[in-house]
Amino acid sequence: MKVLILGGTKFFGKSFALDMHKRGHEVCVFSHTHSNDLPKEIKQVLGERGSFKDLSPLAQENWDIVLDNICFTAEQAQLAVDLFKNNIKHWLFVSTGDVHLVLKGAKSPYTEKMSKTLEVDNKKTEPGGRGGLSTEPLAYGRGKLEAEEVLKKAYKDFRFPYTTIRFPIVIGENDPKNRCLPYWQKIVNGEEIPLPDGGNFNRRYIYIKDCVRALNSVIKNFPQTKNETFHFGDNKTLTLKEFIELSAKLLNKKANTKNISYNLLKEKGYDFTKNSPYYKHGDYVLDINKAEKLLDWVSTPLEVWLKDTMNFYFKQEQ
Repeated sequence: MKVLILGGTKFFGKSFALDMHKRGHEVCVFSHTHSNDLPKEIKQVLGERGSFKDLSPLAQENWDIVLDNICFTAEQAQLAVDLFKNNIKHWLFVSTGDVHLVLKGAKSPYTEKMSKTLEVDNKKTEPGGRGGLSTEPLAYGRGKLEAEEVLKKAYKDFRFPYTTIRFPIVIGENDPKNRCLPYWQKIVNGEEIPLPDGGNFNRRYIYIKDCVRALNSVIKNFPQTKNETFHFGDNKTLTLKEFIELSAKLLNKKANTKNISYNLLKEKGYDFTKNSPYYKHGDYVLDINKAEKLLDWVSTPLEVWLKDTMNFYFKQEQ
């Protein structure tokens, strides 16, 4: 197959590029940055996702798979539709669970159907913001949701062959944001870890290698996955407290946690972004029943991928 990846020089976009290359496919990566770690057989094209000039040359070629990992607005989605509509077999759009945060009445666990049945609250802001402090509108989730609507309309108008994938928080090796590492370092060093309101809200995560497996599952089951939205993630959910306790167990340490009122932490100016994105004042769980039933989705066991990721990061520090 001939595969184009929009945003494939970092994290799971890069992992998908390497996986496709390993499987013997012809792979091209489009990004505003160059990666020195990709095999020379993977073609790299520099450009901006929102640029007609930069994307146009690629749209002149025929593609079996396009993974759009860096579309954040309706305008960018429309540009993709206009340019590639005659030259692709399957467009994979990576959206986000944050689309539910701008829907009226959406409650965790979030299902794929909610974005079809619930209205968008254009004035809605998330109390406390993504990190616990900001009160700015949720532009990220809103932009992704509007991009989803563009693809839905394109399918309705001329059967644009897309699938939308929503991932929760991605954790794994070579994460440019080093998610989890600050927690693990505190556990190893015996430092105190605040648990806002006891850290008892549920979340779902996903391992980076499972992201690649999920994308391959959607591709394998095409065209059944066409014009569909799928949530993926671990088969188990975790609270922040459980995440810390499990991490400590795998590190053969005892976690030094302290339950503190969320409001008190906020009043004292506690920087929730240091714990971002693992803390949120409320449950935040994507329902994955659809993927489990239709695609036989089974995630890597939490204990396995957490241990593998820990080993990677602590080996990097040595």
